[in-house]
Amino acid sequence: MMEKLESLIKSALGKDNAKSALAFMITLDIVREMEIYSLANKVVRIISSSLETIKGVEILKNEKEIASYGDMTPPFMEFPLTSGYILKVYINHVMDSENLKFLRYIQALLSYHMYNIIEMEKIKEKAMFDSLTGAYTRSIGEELLRKYFQGALRGRRFSIAFVDIDDLKLINDSYGHDEGDRYLKEFVNSFKMNAREEDVVIRWGGDEFLLIFEGATKENTEMIMERISLDFRGNFSYGVVEIPYEVEDVHKAIEIADERMYDAKHSKKNSAK
Repeated sequence: MMEKLESLIKSALGKDNAKSALAFMITLDIVREMEIYSLANKVVRIISSSLETIKGVEILKNEKEIASYGDMTPPFMEFPLTSGYILKVYINHVMDSENLKFLRYIQALLSYHMYNIIEMEKIKEKAMFDSLTGAYTRSIGEELLRKYFQGALRGRRFSIAFVDIDDLKLINDSYGHDEGDRYLKEFVNSFKMNAREEDVVIRWGGDEFLLIFEGATKENTEMIMERISLDFRGNFSYGVVEIPYEVEDVHKAIEIADERMYDAKHSKKNSAK
């Protein structure tokens, strides 16, 4: 890795360029950052302190500033980056060829690294969210649950609801899987429209969802579930567990919520007979 970076710098700036050692250190500093906004804030400070001719630096995304440092009064030079990002460098006087070459190298490095970060974020997002409904995937949901239970050990209350969409197999068989998929998406939309911003929906599998309600009692959760039920055009059954007052183990909590959901489903069927 180090040899590749050194080779890249020498090919861009020249073997004997005085800026090569500085560029090498800056490169190492930049590639350590794996989040766009922290990267941008680091870069504006690095560039501002690297060249005496520079009085200020800012980075914009779609013409909106996301990071800046120093004096932002004209004149300035623009260096386009990737995906609508722009590096603006405010200068005291005309930039000489050596410093301009140095900035062109930083432009190329920053653009390349930002592109990689953005692509990695896209991959992470795909892994986090169910492609059909937009709910969290089960693997991410399990991680979230563990974090909530860690908070519960310190006395932070939350509730979960285990949900099963009623008669989804019958809907699929009668009207096709596209209609069944619409039911699943509409349930998640109903949740988002009627739950609070901090509440979480996880697609647990097939026609099952697990919902997390931060700070909510069992009674609070029942009220939110009633609002979702009134908004959703289909039917669903659910079971609610309040944590840590009813149970303190994550697996046991899901098991109890699942059992309560099935009890509710059987009660519906019995009352319909």
